[in-house]
Amino acid sequence: MSKLTPDIAADVLAACRENAGEIAEALSRILDAKATVEVGEAATYEQDAIPADWNGPGLLIAMIVEGESAIALLCEGSGLLPEWYKNPDATGESRLMTLAQEFGMLLLPEALMPDDSKAGRVANVSESLVRGAATWPMSYVPVEISIGDRKGALYMAWPIGKTVDLFDVAAAQESDAGEEPAAASAADEPAEEEISYVPFFDGDDSFRALPSYARSLLRIDLSVRVTLARKRQRADDIIGLGPGQIIQFNKSCDEMLDLMVGHQRVAKGEAVKVGDKFGLRITSIVLPEERFTKVVG
Repeated sequence: MSKLTPDIAADVLAACRENAGEIAEALSRILDAKATVEVGEAATYEQDAIPADWNGPGLLIAMIVEGESAIALLCEGSGLLPEWYKNPDATGESRLMTLAQEFGMLLLPEALMPDDSKAGRVANVSESLVRGAATWPMSYVPVEISIGDRKGALYMAWPIGKTVDLFDVAAAQESDAGEEPAAASAADEPAEEEISYVPFFDGDDSFRALPSYARSLLRIDLSVRVTLARKRQRADDIIGLGPGQIIQFNKSCDEMLDLMVGHQRVAKGEAVKVGDKFGLRITSIVLPEERFTKVVG
C-alpha cells in the first residue's frame, strides 16, 4: 500500500517548517549563495494547472520510499540555479547527491525516511512527471527561496510511480541532437549488455563506456563509518560502567573526524546535524599513502 498519499500533506508541511533553517543551509551550499526560505501551505495541482516554468528544464531530486518517490524540483526559470549543475563534474555530482540525501531527511517526516535518493537535471520538468507516472492531482508544498533580491520556488511534490523514467538522461538527448544514428548489424558488433538503473550516474556515457567488470565493481556494497572517538580501558573499568557515567575522550569537540571505507581512511570532515540525524560534511579527501620499494641494483 502506498505511503506517499495526500494524507501525509500535514506531516510533510510540518517537517519542512521545522527544518526550514537547515533546508536554507543545504540550498545555500548548492546555489553558491546565502539563501533564506519560507514554507507555504500544502495544496494540490491538476496536470493542466501546473506553473508555466515546469514546461522547461530544472533540477529534480527524487526521494524514493518503497518504490515510489516524492520529488523536490527547482526550475531553471527561477534564475537561482548555478551554471555548473547543467553538466556537473564528479564533485558536482557528489554535491547534488548530498543535497538529495539531506532533502530526504529534511523534507519528509521521520516515518517516511527514503530508501534511496537520486538527483539531476531534466530537460522538461512537466514531461518528466508524465513519464514518471505522477498521480494527479499532485500534492505539493511550496518553499520560497530568497537570495538577495532574487526569488524562486522549490516545490516538494508527490507521488511519482516510476522513478526510473523520471530522469530523462538529458545529457544523452543533447548529445544525440542533430546526429543520425549509425547503422550496425548484430554480426558486426557484440550485443550491448543491459544495464540496470542502480547508481546515480548510471545514465552517464562515461559509466556506460566502462567494461562490465568495472561497472560490477562500482556496485559493490562497502561499509562506511565515522568514529567520533576511541579509548582503551581496563576490563574491570568497562564492567563497572553504568547509566549516568561519563566517559571522557582525549579529543576536542571541533576536531575533524575520519571517514573510513572498509579499513581505509578516505576523507576528513566535520560533524553536522541533518534534521534529527547525525551527518558528516566532508572537508578534505585523504590521498592514498605512497609506498616505496627499494630497488636493488
